[in-house]
Amino acid sequence: MYEHDMRGEGGSILIAPGWNTHLVTNVEQQTSKAGNEMFVITLDHPDSGSVDVVHAITTKGKRWLLKQFLGACGIEEDDKGVYKWVEDDVVGCSVEAYNKPEPNEFTRRDGTVVKEMRNRINGFRKAGAKATV
Repeated sequence: MYEHDMRGEGGSILIAPGWNTHLVTNVEQQTSKAGNEMFVITLDHPDSGSVDVVHAITTKGKRWLLKQFLGACGIEEDDKGVYKWVEDDVVGCSVEAYNKPEPNEFTRRDGTVVKEMRNRINGFRKAGAKATV
């Protein structure tokens, strides 16, 4: 018998701009091509089935997205400003992510150039939070 866990394999589907509720399905620590430590966050948009990936850099001065993400998952800093967490603390959390679709262009193996819009997640907040702007 074959058994495959296919969660997170759905692919990205263009979703509405603005705040959308997502389920955090995976978080993995990696190093970017530029050498920056980061967390790769996989989000599932339950209404559309879209699966999107966000890269949250952990380098000082570039951690704003990671800080927003942790706050959206209910992880708070201690009295010294330190966030203590593990992947299991955030996987399964429901968060709101701000989507600002952007143009994307790529060339297929057959040489065909494809121009489309793709999701661009650039902010997080707690699910059900009120808009601040």
